[in-house]
Amino acid sequence: MLGRCRLCDNIGEYDEWLKHFLCVQHREELIVPEREEARSVLLFSGGMDSLIAYFYVTSYYEEPIDACLFVDVGQRYRDMEIEACLKVKSLKEDFPLRIRKGPDLSISEAPDAYIPLRNLYLICEAVTCFSGVKKIYIACQRGENYVSDRSLTFTELTSVLLEKLEGVRVVNPLIYVTKIDMVEWYVENSFPIDLLYATVGCYNPINGKHCGQCSACFRRSVAFEYCGLPLDPMEHDIRKWEGIQKYINDIREKRMEKRRETQTLTVLKKWGYTI
Repeated sequence: MLGRCRLCDNIGEYDEWLKHFLCVQHREELIVPEREEARSVLLFSGGMDSLIAYFYVTSYYEEPIDACLFVDVGQRYRDMEIEACLKVKSLKEDFPLRIRKGPDLSISEAPDAYIPLRNLYLICEAVTCFSGVKKIYIACQRGENYVSDRSLTFTELTSVLLEKLEGVRVVNPLIYVTKIDMVEWYVENSFPIDLLYATVGCYNPINGKHCGQCSACFRRSVAFEYCGLPLDPMEHDIRKWEGIQKYINDIREKRMEKRRETQTLTVLKKWGYTI
């Protein structure tokens, strides 16, 4: 089946895995061949955290990133993530997107979309499918220590192991900032807002839109609201999501990291909630 390439005006074949038309040039560019050369790799999910990490590393650190790697592990929202990856690539032609099909880990996926130690697997995937890797960047934020593979301890221990075995460092450049801090930095430095909206943050997308009924949608919307950005179009109004009560309870019981608590509270009050 032939059609217009998702990333250019050339004619391409339909890719059953990616569910998009791709010309030969873009197929060869995007899909990782065995042992492609890359010294620095960013794990890219199609979400805004990893997009901001890309700009943070390349502008603030002034270090190049050779590949932004998306790995399909069968997660239920993978179609929307792949679409987001391709949107980012179409808007920023020099974005070094690479896509790889990994094993199906959906058997381990919890109702809240958590897959145990997924970041550990993705890091190992980056080491094995690229040649000459020296740094792997992951994007995890402040206040996520409750998730084992998003904590500072995870990054440090994984880096120690890989440096010893393979000479590879694992770096989490955003571990000390919240999602709101990330978006604030991005906006203040005048990076493209359309790229931010091209990303996705939803565990249960509906008809290609954010569902408005999951924690990922909530955290993304809180960051946008706090920074004065319009919310994404959503299937349901996230401001009325019943799951917000859990965050209110966490704030009342002091279970939320302090800076994250203060920022979230500001938005909830703006939305009319009383804490």
